[in-house]
Amino acid sequence: MPNNDYILRSDAVSAFCGNCEGTEVCGQLGEPCEEVKRIKAIPAADVEPVNPDLPQWTRTSEHTPIIPGSSWGSVTVIAVLPGDKVSRPMIYERALVRKKWVERWKWIWDTICDETPVLWMPFPKPPKGEENDTDIL
Repeated sequence: MPNNDYILRSDAVSAFCGNCEGTEVCGQLGEPCEEVKRIKAIPAADVEPVNPDLPQWTRTSEHTPIIPGSSWGSVTVIAVLPGDKVSRPMIYERALVRKKWVERWKWIWDTICDETPVLWMPFPKPPKGEENDTDIL
C-alpha cells in the first residue's frame, strides 16, 4: 500500500542522492546531479495553498447542493458521475412530481439523470470588473 504522506523536497533529495545535500552539484562527483534536477522539477505539494474563497469539491453522500426557497427551485453546479474522469455542469432541482416534492439531478439540457453524482461543487464566482467593463475575462 503506497504511503501518501507529504515529505520535504530536501528529504527526497537526500534519499535519492546522499552526496548532494540539497544542492544541484553532487558532492562526490562535483558535477550536476541528474537525480536532484528530476526531483526539483516535480511540483511541490505546498507551493500553492488551498484558497478557501474558491469552490471545493463536496461528496454527494455528505450533502447535496442547497436549493433556495421552499417550493420549486434549482441550482446549477459542476458534478462528477460514478466512474467518470471528467466533470460536467448539472442541475439539482426541487420539483413537484405527482403531488410530491422531490429533489433530483438533471442534465444541463433538462433531462433527468439516472445516476447520482459522487462529487459536486458550485461554479466559481466571476471576476470583478469595473461597472461598465464588458471585457473582464
